[in-house]
Amino acid sequence: MLLAGILLWFLYFAFGQGTNINYESSDGNWRDGESLSKSRGFEAVLFYFEQYRLKCNSEAELYRVTDREDATFTENLFNRYSKLKWQVPYREPALTSVYNPECYNVALTAEERQLIEGRVKQYLRSGKSHNKSPQPTAEGGG
Repeated sequence: MLLAGILLWFLYFAFGQGTNINYESSDGNWRDGESLSKSRGFEAVLFYFEQYRLKCNSEAELYRVTDREDATFTENLFNRYSKLKWQVPYREPALTSVYNPECYNVALTAEERQLIEGRVKQYLRSGKSHNKSPQPTAEGGG
C-alpha cells in the first residue's frame, strides 16, 4: 500500500500537470502553446492570442490543435477534459503559417494591455469559445 502511494505521488509530480496543449488561429498566422512545467498555462495563451488579434487587426478564431490522443498515458491520468482549455474547438494543425513581426513581441500601451486582460477575463468567466460559430470536428480519443 505504501509503495502504491509513493508511485502515485511520483506520477502526480512527474506528470500531474496534464498535457501541454497547443493552439493556433483560424487564419493560421498565430500559434502558441502551454508550458505547464514553467507555469505558462491557458490564460497566458489567451493573452497572446488576444494580443495577436489586436495588433494584427485579426478576427481570427482560436482552435486547439492538440488532440486528446496526443497525451501520453500518464498525462491522461491527470487531464481534466472538462476544463475550459479542452473545450476550445479542435482542428488539425495548419501546415503553413505566415510570421508577421509587427504582430509579435511588440510593446503594448497601458490601454491595450487593459483591453486584452479584460477580454481574457471575460472569456474565462463566460466559459465560451472565442469562436463565433465553431464547427464541430472529429477527434480521436474523446
